[in-house]
Amino acid sequence: MAQDAAELQLPSVSGWSVYLVKDASDPIVADFLDLKDPGSHLSREGSHFIVEGPEAIRLLLASRFVTQKVLLKASLLESLRPSLESADRKEACKALLLLCDAGLMERITCIPARHASAALALAERAERQRSGAATWKELLKPGPLRALALKQLDEESVGALFRVAAAFGVDVVLLDSSCGDPFHRRSVRVSMGQVLRVPCAMGSLEELLPQLLRDEDVDAVALCEDEDESCVYLDKLSTIHHRWVCLIGAEGNVDLMACCRHRVAIQKVAKGVSLGVAVASSIMLNGLAERDGRTPKVSVEEAFNRTLMEPMLPETGGERVM
Repeated sequence: MAQDAAELQLPSVSGWSVYLVKDASDPIVADFLDLKDPGSHLSREGSHFIVEGPEAIRLLLASRFVTQKVLLKASLLESLRPSLESADRKEACKALLLLCDAGLMERITCIPARHASAALALAERAERQRSGAATWKELLKPGPLRALALKQLDEESVGALFRVAAAFGVDVVLLDSSCGDPFHRRSVRVSMGQVLRVPCAMGSLEELLPQLLRDEDVDAVALCEDEDESCVYLDKLSTIHHRWVCLIGAEGNVDLMACCRHRVAIQKVAKGVSLGVAVASSIMLNGLAERDGRTPKVSVEEAFNRTLMEPMLPETGGERVM
């Protein structure tokens, strides 16, 4: 069973209660049992989520989220010690730091205890994330705005796009309810912890996007894959409004696509080659970030009128595919 650090003369870590785990049946590790089939407390509606890997745990410890437990292969302790000891512990009691060997860790979690999976943390979901009370209005800022709106993407794609969003300075990610849970273990892992840094709101994009465009002076840009005469190539789009939202994964949704003033495709040399959603989104966000920096602070209407002067997709040339 878990034993107190003082009894076993385990290393002292400031702000943490350190325990040595010697048995996979110890109740203290119940939250980490069989992460391939986790308990309801780790579901989208649950109270907690798992963060996997030393790099992601460092971001967690520096974030606004409350960390309850860290399960760690003992050999990784010293590399994580600075982050553990510098964490802002707002809660009254110390969090638990659980140390064990790799073999026992694998028996507990049912996943290989390689580098990324040899460090796991249990964190609390914010109440507003569980209740859906985190609204986009709470997360928007005045002035220049970069937002990403996602629809019909699985957990790994969601995680990848949070990583892309962080790289290109996105201020907020808006997720439709059709998307995978951004705090699923796979999402957090693929994002390399960036889901902990980029604010997000969840709900129905069909309700949220029209309100956003109507009330917040925001322009909408959709990434297009299919042939559409209304599309322009990204390299033909010279300017963009300084407050924009980029819509990913909504092709085929007539209502959402109708909200977007710009339908943008990526011109390619090779036909029929899919870039994948993460690569295509990276190109798109990089292009939009470059263009909003060059755009004078004008209204959505004026910015849109300028794009009417841009040429539409040529009849021949590269193909628009994600």
